[in-house]
Amino acid sequence: MLQSFKDHGLSLFRAAVTSFVSLLVIEFIYRGSIIDFSNWFLSHSNYFLYAFVFMFFFFGSLSILKSKAYFLVSALFVLIGIIIAFASGTKEKLRGDPLLPSDLVLAGEAKNMLQFFSGVSLYYLIMLPVILILFLFILWIVSKKMSVDNIPKSHYITASICLLLFTLFLFKDLNNEGRVFKKPFGINSEAASPKQLYDIYGVAIGFISSISGIQEEKPETYAASKIEGIISEVKNEKASQRNSAKKPNVIIIMSEAFWDPTVMNNVSFNKDPLPNFHHLSSNFTSGKLHVPVFGGSTSNTEFEILTSMSTQFLSPGSVPYKNYIKEPIPALPHIFRSEGYETLAYHTYHNWFYERNSVYKHLGFDRFVSLEFFPNPVQDMMYYRDNEITDEILKQIEKSDKPNFIYAITMQNHGPYRTDAKKFYATMEAQLKEGEGSFTPDAENILEFYADNLAEIDKDLQRLINSLEQMNEKTMVVFFGDHLPLLGDNYQVYKEAGYFTGEEDFNSYLKMYQTPLLIWDNFSDQKENLQLSAPF
Repeated sequence: MLQSFKDHGLSLFRAAVTSFVSLLVIEFIYRGSIIDFSNWFLSHSNYFLYAFVFMFFFFGSLSILKSKAYFLVSALFVLIGIIIAFASGTKEKLRGDPLLPSDLVLAGEAKNMLQFFSGVSLYYLIMLPVILILFLFILWIVSKKMSVDNIPKSHYITASICLLLFTLFLFKDLNNEGRVFKKPFGINSEAASPKQLYDIYGVAIGFISSISGIQEEKPETYAASKIEGIISEVKNEKASQRNSAKKPNVIIIMSEAFWDPTVMNNVSFNKDPLPNFHHLSSNFTSGKLHVPVFGGSTSNTEFEILTSMSTQFLSPGSVPYKNYIKEPIPALPHIFRSEGYETLAYHTYHNWFYERNSVYKHLGFDRFVSLEFFPNPVQDMMYYRDNEITDEILKQIEKSDKPNFIYAITMQNHGPYRTDAKKFYATMEAQLKEGEGSFTPDAENILEFYADNLAEIDKDLQRLINSLEQMNEKTMVVFFGDHLPLLGDNYQVYKEAGYFTGEEDFNSYLKMYQTPLLIWDNFSDQKENLQLSAPF
């Protein structure tokens, strides 16, 4: 009996030590310093204990394994936790939100996931695989020296109890259906965002809690008959409004990371990077577009624009193109095609990215012209020039007998924005205004690199408008940015310019999630100042 209690105690002690060390290492890597870890521990001690208990149940359920197997399996899970912690901390600094389970659906596009790490220093990118190899080497050495022991029968009891409690934890606490363990720890509130979830609960709880949200649940009040009734009403209304008048071409251009840096009051430029855009905005309908993402996830803004569905109703970090669009859905291309339009999409990148090659068929595009089908595209450092798309749009308008609905996604302005190089057409200079200090060299070069991109995009926008004005075709152009640019690690340029800090207050939120919007046409005299959301 005494030996049995001793075995139980040793088993639980081993699980407790493994849990504490794992939690310490993973959270230290995610938070970046022992000070930040200490602040979390001291200010959210109940959440720390909650995460510790979760890990304790997990490692306790491994008590059924022999010492060598326990060591190897535990080390493997800790390694996975370290990788998630590093990726989450890095992505959070760049994009404002941690790594989420839904991000892993992009694993098939692994080389493009490097965009998360574009702002990470070369030192860390070299050291990470070195540390990983060293970790695996030490693991191999230690495991070889460990002896194979027998498992006391009492360990089966310990493992069974811990597995039961771990399962209860997973299915009653982490999917937000209950509070079996939250209540004893005084946890009464839910995190408002993925960042808050990770910051308060820790990486392990944050990541696993996010998994349950990937599969969307059908609302209780949903009924197919209600939806069919709404569709029937819309069809009848649309039929009564049809007329035989010549329909205008509609061109929507979602310009990669397009934003107006002159709104930063503390910054001065040697000249206006967007003179044509500003002139058009003052003479035609323009305003602000509220977008769902910051610094990346272009396809989410695109999804909202084309479908009028808000990603706010989906789980955090969702990528609708990857997660949900597996069959035809109502969207602008379908609507325009039903009205006699030819519907086309253009993108100067590969057709498989975000699975656009299949998604666009479900959205109703007749054709998708991706990078693979552009004749002799010219590269502009990392990506391709916007004028490649402009040329194709103008050719299509000229040759088509039908009215055109065109959705174009540009790439010339895609980051990263270099700290150590300039483009051959560079002319822009930026600095903080007198009395505001000065930019660090890296921040200054990032902003100037970005402004040089904008100056070229601005010229091509004007070329498109001038060419359309000369054609005898009614045409509307809608031009906007999909998200703000990533101007350095951890909002570097924005912070140094005093524009926003990345904190979650309302004013910062507005600045971080609004891009410029322009609507030009050659057949009306309407001019409005718009404040729109992407779905609307």
